[in-house]
Amino acid sequence: MPRCDAYYRLENRRCSHEGASAVLASDTELYSVCADHAAEVWTTTVAHWNGETDLRRTTPVELTARRTSRVREVAFA
Repeated sequence: MPRCDAYYRLENRRCSHEGASAVLASDTELYSVCADHAAEVWTTTVAHWNGETDLRRTTPVELTARRTSRVREVAFA
């Protein structure tokens, strides 16, 4: 399972939990988020990351209020 793509703006770091749900962000991309961040879609920001590192590949974006599906390893392979 991929790592959670959530971004903590105040701490400038990535969430360390395992992703559990696929959510749609305002940039129309799918992101993997843990159960905690899936429940907090109104306050969560996400970004694409360089592999399993804490280096951001994209600018953080807001999530939309809609959760799309359960994440499967195949979907993010």
